[in-house]
Amino acid sequence: MAYAAHFAIADNVITNLATVVAATPDPILVGQYTGFAAVSAVTVYELAIKEVFFDFAQRQNRPGRLGADSQRLARASRRPGPRGGIAAYVSGPIGGTPAPASRPEPKKTALKTEAAKILPLPTSQNAQALPAPAELLKMKGDVMHGEAVFYRQLPGCFACHQVKGKGTQVGPDLSEIGSKLGKDAIIEAILEPNAGISVGYETYSLELKSGDEAYGLLTSDSADEIAIKDLKGIVTRYKKNEIVSRRQLKTSIMPTGLQQSMTVQDFIDLVEFLSSLKKP
Repeated sequence: MAYAAHFAIADNVITNLATVVAATPDPILVGQYTGFAAVSAVTVYELAIKEVFFDFAQRQNRPGRLGADSQRLARASRRPGPRGGIAAYVSGPIGGTPAPASRPEPKKTALKTEAAKILPLPTSQNAQALPAPAELLKMKGDVMHGEAVFYRQLPGCFACHQVKGKGTQVGPDLSEIGSKLGKDAIIEAILEPNAGISVGYETYSLELKSGDEAYGLLTSDSADEIAIKDLKGIVTRYKKNEIVSRRQLKTSIMPTGLQQSMTVQDFIDLVEFLSSLKKP
């Protein structure tokens, strides 16, 4: 698919989002749908951007033969997740030993400059650059405002997590998350939810003989049936003789890109709130 088509798909998702959300009365569904739709739009934009940049890399080398920089770029662009893509290339060489500083590499400099323009590192709301995790750890947040962000429609944390009985129990209970994870791990869990999926919270997809599909967390697996908890926290049981296939997904039920629904301060305050949730 040409990258222009990727942009067209993303534009269509964003254009129709407001109409669908306006017709949905349930605020939890609104938050969930908006979050997933926004992440989907970001994903197709990234696919388009990777194609643009890969085309650029090819033009910098002789036809039919990519140089070492473009070969590394090609490998990076095919790596999934926040640590893959052009961001992986910008952060440093993917393989091999960096050239000594005394040896100028104008082509590599040009590629990195273009990469930074085309696909910057993760951003927050309004495209504001999100500081590196090491810098975020130095920043002090506001616990009360962080709690308000947690229960806000976007990022919609409460739609999948509970804190002291408040919220929806889909993902792990976060009432004591500050006793289990440090701030650095909490930051990583928000920015890279697929990097570490808790045992018991793996996502499954079922294909049914009726032609329908089921998606969610596996809550029980007996000899005769399987129980799946959906994004609203509702558990549905399916007879095994009604299931065509069952597949465990490598992605978390928690979407990526949630920081894009928050300002930098919102993000810092949310982390501060979560880190304050500790055992009595």
